[in-house]
Amino acid sequence: MSENSNRIIIGHSKASDGTAMHKMAGLSGLDQNSLYYYLLFGKYFAKTSAVARINGQMAGFVTGFAAPERPDTLFIWQVGVGSDFRGQGLARQMLLYLIKSSAASCKYLEATVNPSNKASQALFRSVAKQLEADWEFSEQVFSEKDFLPTVHEAERLFCIGPFGSKAQDHKAET
Repeated sequence: MSENSNRIIIGHSKASDGTAMHKMAGLSGLDQNSLYYYLLFGKYFAKTSAVARINGQMAGFVTGFAAPERPDTLFIWQVGVGSDFRGQGLARQMLLYLIKSSAASCKYLEATVNPSNKASQALFRSVAKQLEADWEFSEQVFSEKDFLPTVHEAERLFCIGPFGSKAQDHKAET
C-alpha cells in the first residue's frame, strides 16, 4: 500500500474506537489489556491518544496520557499498527500528530520499552530525529521481578526531549 493511493486520516480517539483498538492490540502481539481499558483511553484520554484510519479502516492506534506530576510530558502507553499497514511510518505519524496537537506545554515524550523491542526503539529514535530532539534509553523502570508471577521482560525508560524548533514547526502546521 502506498500513501498516494490510500487516504490516511489521523485523529484523536473516541470511546467507540475501544473495541477496534482492543482487537488490534491482540492481533498485533501487544500486551492486550481489557476492553474496558481501551474504552476508557478512547474516551477519557482522547486528547493524548490517537487512531489512524486508511480508507475508513482502523490501521493503528496510540494510547497515552499527560504524566500527572509532569504535565509537560506525554507518556505513551501503547502503539499498535495493523499488520497490513506496517512499514509505512504510520506509528511515527500518529506520535507526531499527538505532539503537534497537544498543549504548547508538551516538551517531552516518554515510554517504557523492553530492551529486546528493537522496533519500538527505532520508532522513538525516528521521532526524536524528525523533531531534532535529544533522546535517551536509560534507566530500568521495572525489572522482571516486578511482573511476577507472570513472565515479562524488564521495561526501560525511553525519553525524547525537550522538543526544539522542529516540534514548534510541526505545531505551527496544525
